[in-house]
Amino acid sequence: LTCYEGVEPERFGVKVISIVPNFEPGRDAILVMGIDERLVKTGPVAGCSGSPVYIQGRLAGALAFGWNLSKDPLYGVTPIRQMLEVGRDGTVDKDKASPVCSWDFSKPIDLARLPATGILQRPIAGPARPVPSSLLVWGMPVGAVEHLAGLFSNAGMDLAVTAVGSSSNDLAGSHVQLAPGAAMMIPLVDGDVRVAVLGTVTAVDEDKVYAFGHSLLGYGPVELPMATARIHTVVSNLSQSFKIGSPIEVVGALTVDDARGVLGQIGATAKTIPMEVQIHHFHQSQSRTFRCRLASHKALTPQLVRSVLNGTTQYFGDLPPDHSISYKGLVLLEGGAALRFANVSSGNSVAELLSECTGAVSLLMDNPFRPIQIDRMEFSVDISNRNRLASIYSVEVADRRVRPGQQLQVKVVLESYPSVKRQYRFTLQVPKQTQPGQYNLSVCGSYEYLAYLRRVAPHRFVVTDSTDLIKAIDYLLNIRRDRLYCILELQQGGIAIERHELPDLPATKALILDAATRTIPVEPMRAWVESSVDTDTITEDKETIKIIVEGPESE
Repeated sequence: LTCYEGVEPERFGVKVISIVPNFEPGRDAILVMGIDERLVKTGPVAGCSGSPVYIQGRLAGALAFGWNLSKDPLYGVTPIRQMLEVGRDGTVDKDKASPVCSWDFSKPIDLARLPATGILQRPIAGPARPVPSSLLVWGMPVGAVEHLAGLFSNAGMDLAVTAVGSSSNDLAGSHVQLAPGAAMMIPLVDGDVRVAVLGTVTAVDEDKVYAFGHSLLGYGPVELPMATARIHTVVSNLSQSFKIGSPIEVVGALTVDDARGVLGQIGATAKTIPMEVQIHHFHQSQSRTFRCRLASHKALTPQLVRSVLNGTTQYFGDLPPDHSISYKGLVLLEGGAALRFANVSSGNSVAELLSECTGAVSLLMDNPFRPIQIDRMEFSVDISNRNRLASIYSVEVADRRVRPGQQLQVKVVLESYPSVKRQYRFTLQVPKQTQPGQYNLSVCGSYEYLAYLRRVAPHRFVVTDSTDLIKAIDYLLNIRRDRLYCILELQQGGIAIERHELPDLPATKALILDAATRTIPVEPMRAWVESSVDTDTITEDKETIKIIVEGPESE
């Protein structure tokens, strides 16, 4: 039974070919050949996975896998006995499961270096592949859809389809039920932007729904919305035929994502996260606001945030060669805490916006300390056709020889496109305890400034608990790219204990705290003096000059 059009399942004839014991480790398979001419024409259809297969009137299992480009409509069926074991063998609590992404928390965190994606690869035995669960997308341009398709391809969802229309409002409230052979959707994003996975119901036992005959993404315990669906049509394709459908109504929640199938519960509620994105574009008189709700899952949600931001920023078309993006973000956390940030990027499309937002959400929801629940997200993106990159034209110091306690007067000239020069001034106080010697004075933009901090103060980016994690993310998100930094590097002095800095600690006390018997790591610190100014441009380079600190004047 499966649905090729509308909401009513239809019968399709199949012939049993054989039973293959241990087709996958610990699991058997039934091989069937489609004899209905529609199955012969389309071959395996993405979205048919989970379609119940009956032998002599008894439920035998779910249509689950096939062979792409096969000349015959040969299908593999997951036995129903194996599917009914889903959820009965002690799955762990979803909030206590191990992290999915591969962040290395022994090193300083870096939002620009995303870990290996949490979208898991489904292991396949031999050349057979699961019949893909169609990934349907509304409200995104083609480029964003292609990115989303690549994101999910390793999980067996081998195609993303820009769906026709929106939700089936004409059927809303008509009490379409999840029944064997009926279409079922997992709405990952709902609202002005929509992303949903389409499959088929295998069996319903009271309020329990068994479907797919293979895993969705292989996450084990999950909490994802489960909806009824309508099929518009089946597209016959030489490589992979697929269904086009729309969700009708959320009626429950998916609770287990197992290799043998998925299990949902009718009437259950899955948490979703509201997300709002406002887009301002330089050639549009009015902004466009997108409102949607995202499925809440430690590995899925960050990728969905990335996809929604990527899709909405392309709403008004591709970015011109010369462009800048100013953006603001608000991430409300459980308990009333919040991350607020604003920044600017130029010449990098939306890459920096995506890495910061995706990385922050991933770290919050998927870390070894505790999952930090996100209650709401708001983003505002302003796209302009202006090149805001700048380079350092000159750096001048009034006197390169100073004494402890004196001030350094620094003048910097930046050159931005098209040959516009602007002057900025810094005043740095040389600490009185500075030892005589030669020191580096550097002027740089945020990229070099962040690299310097990672080198001399890595403890600021290393976290040991969830509280430190939130502080470190907030610190990283608020390093502005449109600022110019002036740094006077001084001698080593003081120590850092975890994220606590003691820069003026006497050497004798530092030696005591750094004893081998202490379990808390202690790191030596390098002192520096810094100042910064807003520039309205993004400086990418760095200039360094030598400063001589002389001994104090003799009395």
